[in-house]
Amino acid sequence: TLIFTKTKLGAMQLTEKLIKDGHACGFIHGDMSQEERSKTLDVFKAGDLKILVATDIAARGLHIDQLPCVINYDLPQVSGNYIHRIGRTGRAGLEGCAISLVCREDLKLLGAIEAKIKYQIPKVLEEGFEPRLKEMRSPKRKVSAKKKNTDKHLKKTSKAVH
Repeated sequence: TLIFTKTKLGAMQLTEKLIKDGHACGFIHGDMSQEERSKTLDVFKAGDLKILVATDIAARGLHIDQLPCVINYDLPQVSGNYIHRIGRTGRAGLEGCAISLVCREDLKLLGAIEAKIKYQIPKVLEEGFEPRLKEMRSPKRKVSAKKKNTDKHLKKTSKAVH
């Protein structure tokens, strides 16, 4: 399984957690030397590591045969990177699985990805992680008249710029 994170810190923390939980796991990120990344990748390809955690920068150009699963622990900030990530599985006509973990804050990123790939990704709501009705409502706030005028000016400016 290849797991993608946004940051090298996230990759290292997730790897530590997985190792602590008893999984054979390693990580690669862009600040590692090419030699270090290659060595870790070779150990992963040999099957000695069952899980490899990577950032997008480190994952460029990865060629892994028969990779059964890619997990987007964090959605990519650039929607085009989603295609590169999930393209690592199911190569050469083989079956593959791509899973993305998405929280409410990532819904815009998910929408951008779906627009880019012109496909609505099937969604599964995980039991125990359902959004609460209260969380789905936007909080009501009082806005001063000065703030309202500033907002109107910003909207007009934004429309003119775009």
